[in-house]
Amino acid sequence: MSERQPSGTTTDGVATPERQQDTLLWPKLGPYPTEVRETIRVLAEILGAPRKKKSKPTSSSGWAARKLGVKKAALSEVKRELSDSQLLLHGHVLARWMTEHQAAVKILGPHGSTPEWRPLSLGEDHTVSVPFHLSVFFPAGTLRDEPVAIHICGGHPADITVYAGKGRRDLAEAVLDDFLTALKGEGNPYRGRILQVSVSSYGNQVAFEPVPATHETRADLVLADAVWGEVDLFLSSGTTRRADLLSLGLPTTRGLLLAGKPGVGKTKLGRILAAEVAGAMTVMIVEPDVLRQASENLYKEVERLGPTLVVMEDIDGVANADMRSSSGFSEFLNALDGARVRNDVLTLATTNDPGSLDPAVKRPGRFDTILEVPLPSHEGRVSILKIYLPRQGEGLDLAAIAGSLDGATGAEIREVARRAVLEHGIEGLTTRRILDITATGRWKPSPAVGHYL
Repeated sequence: MSERQPSGTTTDGVATPERQQDTLLWPKLGPYPTEVRETIRVLAEILGAPRKKKSKPTSSSGWAARKLGVKKAALSEVKRELSDSQLLLHGHVLARWMTEHQAAVKILGPHGSTPEWRPLSLGEDHTVSVPFHLSVFFPAGTLRDEPVAIHICGGHPADITVYAGKGRRDLAEAVLDDFLTALKGEGNPYRGRILQVSVSSYGNQVAFEPVPATHETRADLVLADAVWGEVDLFLSSGTTRRADLLSLGLPTTRGLLLAGKPGVGKTKLGRILAAEVAGAMTVMIVEPDVLRQASENLYKEVERLGPTLVVMEDIDGVANADMRSSSGFSEFLNALDGARVRNDVLTLATTNDPGSLDPAVKRPGRFDTILEVPLPSHEGRVSILKIYLPRQGEGLDLAAIAGSLDGATGAEIREVARRAVLEHGIEGLTTRRILDITATGRWKPSPAVGHYL
């Protein structure tokens, strides 16, 4: 589903008030599709329509100067370079301002051509169109008491420029600050959301895609009480203890590295914490390629997202001791150090093998705590079996089954339960049958044996 663009534009995002004039004096073509306009133009030319001299392409600064009533050399302008994601978010704010003052604003496309819009994903197949490359004039009494013009330009690099009258650079800077103010509040559609973070098409920048929260809760994950205690202490730095820390001048930024075998619940823990803090915090679920290619830019985005939980899975691929000579390794360290200059950033990372990580990664100040997530105890294995065999567990000897799974991870115990259901169905489950599965080990991944064409 997509939202309508501001009034004063055609369905393809073309602004009608300031669209470049047709070169024919007649007929008035109106906001028809390009193909229809071209057909009418050719017919009119055959019939001998009088023509006027085609206007030269219009620059954004020249157009702004005319609208502001000053010479181009006297313009006050302030430009800010933006990342891909920042451009779309600034465009989202600009679109809202254009809608609020739609009866008064004037719009111009790049060099007098068609204004360009781009979709901004809000998640769950919901998108809105936002300005990507165009100029907007806001008369006095709309955005500010004095008139201003704004030019947004997508590409690489992308930027946004605010134009004001002679000697009013302060006004232009104030309007740029209005963007930041809006993006730090309700004007940012990503604030408080769970965002999947990937590498953008330009390679060293990041792109966001809102994703839904998991329905899993702490009741679905069996961990030792000591692990939950450290996790809650980590979260409190950006939640319940945040005000106390700030009042004492102490930083609220914190890093927690979870270490443990695959399958002990590190990934599920990250999903559950994301669901818990979303709303109060923005959550960034970081894909592995981001760590290798764009980790520094990752933390630069935090300024506009408010208090943020950054979840990094399997940092082994970028932080391994063997990676020390790679550019991605040094960038990753710089990113971790850069997070420390900001408040309200919690970084949760996971590793399958902490011993393989370069000592520089584990240095105090980059991760405050390295927390081992152990294999489940016998009691823990019983609790996990209760989760995956809830209804049929009453007639089963869960203690005996748990005893046969010493050294198994939570994921492996789940697979035993699934294998048992697949083989025997819910009604056919017995302690003997499940123990047969654990004893033979046929729940474990193994190469298939047979003849294949």
